[in-house]
Amino acid sequence: IDSEKAPGHNAATCEKETIYTTSVDVIPAVIQAVLALVCQTLVALGDLSPNWQELPVHEVLGKLPQWLAFLLGTEDMVSAYRQHPVLPDHLAVTCVAFWHYQFNDFRFIVFHRLLYGPIL
Repeated sequence: IDSEKAPGHNAATCEKETIYTTSVDVIPAVIQAVLALVCQTLVALGDLSPNWQELPVHEVLGKLPQWLAFLLGTEDMVSAYRQHPVLPDHLAVTCVAFWHYQFNDFRFIVFHRLLYGPIL
């Protein structure tokens, strides 16, 4: 999600939409919920003791199916397209026009970073 506040693009729009995303705090909660559901299923199948929460962690982990694995990664923002500057000769083609209803005329924004992805 791009932040348009720093480059000043928010000032060029009258839209008030905000995108709310889930914080990273949800990750351990989701993992805990999935593990509880899987363990409850294993108890119902008779493959895990009903008091599985009192067992040593390695015993519970040993009973989990092989397909159950959690991986976590982050985006490499350094290589994200918005991080790549536009060549000075290309600034003329990174200009976006929009109608400003308050001023009743066209306004222009020159982007100094790539808009939609790297040019290959």
